[in-house]
Amino acid sequence: MKSKTTASRFVGWSVVFAFMATFGGIGQSPSAVAATSLVAQTNREGNVEVKVTPRTLAADAAVWEFEVTFSTHSVTLTGDPAQFSVLVDSRGNTHPALKWKGDPAGSHHRKGSLQFKPLAGDAAVELRINGVAGVASRSFRWQRQ
Repeated sequence: MKSKTTASRFVGWSVVFAFMATFGGIGQSPSAVAATSLVAQTNREGNVEVKVTPRTLAADAAVWEFEVTFSTHSVTLTGDPAQFSVLVDSRGNTHPALKWKGDPAGSHHRKGSLQFKPLAGDAAVELRINGVAGVASRSFRWQRQ
């Protein structure tokens, strides 16, 4: 009976450790844990699906970067996303994108990254993408750790 209890404890703790290593950040740096907690968000308004995934939001990063995917089968995607995307700080101030690095305009699918100057001291991050497919504003929000 004693060996069965020991085996059960071993299996139980092994499962807990495996779960923690996979989802709890064991063996990862604090910035890696923070980055993995900033999950992708998708907006499906209008005729265009927009998916945004934060890639670099560290306080000491040279730029903050968001991976953005635009997908549609009914309109042609035009314009420079850096011209119609802003970050919003905790005081409501908007900050323009520095650049778009990705697919050019003119197709039904575009993927790339939007880069911004980091916002000092803000725990909350909001990315607004304005005017795509007749949708005035699409808002994506994350809480930095």
